[in-house]
Amino acid sequence: MEYTAYSRIRLINNAQEWSVTQDIYDPLSRYLLYGLMPGSFWSAVLINDWAEAISRSHPGNNIEELKNATRWIASVWPEESHGSIKNVKAWNKMEDGDRRVILARERLVYTEQEEVMMALSGRAVEDEEWVRKVWF
Repeated sequence: MEYTAYSRIRLINNAQEWSVTQDIYDPLSRYLLYGLMPGSFWSAVLINDWAEAISRSHPGNNIEELKNATRWIASVWPEESHGSIKNVKAWNKMEDGDRRVILARERLVYTEQEEVMMALSGRAVEDEEWVRKVWF
């Protein structure tokens, strides 16, 4: 399922409100939007296996950046997407349309209907590349 720039920018703006860096946002957003696993460190974080996460952490990781991203996940993400192996496996296997309904419910993306209405009304969308260039 494809998300328009309206939804992609909505999610980027949400991540930026939590001071999530682009390097962290990219793999986490692919998981959140499409169910693609983000790598061993973030997969361990998502299932709440902190011992595994610490052992998988890259030496260049910044604690404040990791704390910001963890707060974003814990505070904003749908509970169906994290917290246990069961939740993460289910999110990973979920149909894109079902995942999108949950993300829209949490106001992380727009519904397809909202996106159509914005496009038909001529609502301008910020340039996604510009948004990424001004990333924190």
